[in-house]
Amino acid sequence: SIIPDEKSATLRDNLARLCVGLRPLGGPPVTVRVDPAPGFVSLKDDGILQQLGISIEIGRIKNSNKNPVAEKAIAELEGELIRQVPNGGPVTELGLTITVSRLNARLRRECISAHKLWTQRNQFIHEQLPLEDRDIIINQHKTRQRNHSYSERPKNTKTVGKSTSQIHVGDLIYLPAEHDKTQPRNRYLVVSVDKPWCFVRKFSGNQLRALAYK
Repeated sequence: SIIPDEKSATLRDNLARLCVGLRPLGGPPVTVRVDPAPGFVSLKDDGILQQLGISIEIGRIKNSNKNPVAEKAIAELEGELIRQVPNGGPVTELGLTITVSRLNARLRRECISAHKLWTQRNQFIHEQLPLEDRDIIINQHKTRQRNHSYSERPKNTKTVGKSTSQIHVGDLIYLPAEHDKTQPRNRYLVVSVDKPWCFVRKFSGNQLRALAYK
């Protein structure tokens, strides 16, 4: 469904509706990874979600790959919406439903669609399919692990290897992901180190902001 706004109450209600429809109320707790939008941040310790067994995991602001599965799904949905309505325009509930249905019926790896995985039935004749969720998950994970070394090469545009410089409290650092040709990169001050992570605070002019990024 289409969410009318990004208020915390609206996000909470729709998130609860989504999760409750996929799992029983007495089932094990679930964790939902979300972007660090203000509406989601305020729901981290929400009492209603906790009663429903739903917890929020906030993605790190400075991590551009904080929620890759969701970002890939959104990009695929946007592409399908463009193919459905090439001239653009507002997205309707019916149009969104049709688009999602097409994506769920699309054959993917091993000729299995999302509809087949969810129902474990042939999407045309409704015949029972001999699918094991755990086997599919393990095989997909192994495939991704094998492809990591190949995907790293085109993404690494530098000819040198990874930097082995040690980061210490008080160091000034810059984030490569914030590269912009129109303005200089923001400066950050390392305020603490908890290997393999470090916490930094951003300079705004000559002043240091209070918020620390991980």
